[in-house]
This record gives sequence, C-alpha cells and structure tokens, in this order.
Amino acid sequence: MPFFRSAYWLGTLTADDMAAVDRFREAIRLNPECGAALREMGRRLIALGQNPLAEEALVEACRLLPEDARAHEQLGLVENRMEKF
Repeated sequence: MPFFRSAYWLGTLTADDMAAVDRFREAIRLNPECGAALREMGRRLIALGQNPLAEEALVEACRLLPEDARAHEQLGLVENRMEKF
C-alpha cells in the first residue's frame, strides 16, 4: 500500500488545510479502514469550519481507533462547537 502511505504523509505535511483534506480523502479512498487519516482529516475540517463533515470523519475515526485519545478529543471539540452536549 505505498500509495496510501504517500497520500497520508503528504496530508500530514501539507500546510494548506484544503489540500491536506484532499490528500486524506485519497488515503481513505485507498484504505477506508485508516483511522489516522480520518482523524487528521477531521482535524483539518474543523480548521476549515466544516464541522458536520469533521464530526462524521471523527466518529468513524473513533470507531476504528477506540483507544486514540486524539480522535476522541477532536470529536469532543467539534461536538462542543456544534453545541451537541
């Protein structure tokens, strides 16, 4: 899966949030079970103010990575911003 890894790492290294989201989408297309890509895409979507899309990605990231504190933290952040508490 070298293409998946390349897309994921390019997303993490990209300063432009929208370009990073595009890279993470490509990584997820190649490997839909990549919780880390979903988590990072969710984080970048929060930065872009796309909270519903961020929440969707982060819910899936938490499902795939139930022990990942960063995914849960970001999900809590976006749900707080959406006033879902």
